[in-house]
Amino acid sequence: MKFTIYKLVMALAQILPQVLVNEIFSYNPLHRECMKEVMVDLLLSHHKWNMAPVFDELMIQECDNEYCDELVIKNSEESHCVILYRKQYHFCCEKCAGQGEWNIRYDYRKAMRS
Repeated sequence: MKFTIYKLVMALAQILPQVLVNEIFSYNPLHRECMKEVMVDLLLSHHKWNMAPVFDELMIQECDNEYCDELVIKNSEESHCVILYRKQYHFCCEKCAGQGEWNIRYDYRKAMRS
């Protein structure tokens, strides 16, 4: 196994420019394994206090009606959810849900004609 990896690396070393080969061989592959726990700790400590904006960004989106710019909170009581063609769409109101569903179906049919 090691011999095969060595042959692969040497083949790449012949193809790539020498500057790039020197940069690749300057990294120690064992260093990544040793630092894995430290990197996880750093990631968790950094995001411990800053995850609220990330979750908000994942939960809030624009209405899926192409003619509406309202923001919708996914899976809330106020939003209307429609599943079309194995995909979930979120709309801000019943009117947008009806119009948006029609537009999506129309675009799908138009795409299937081509």
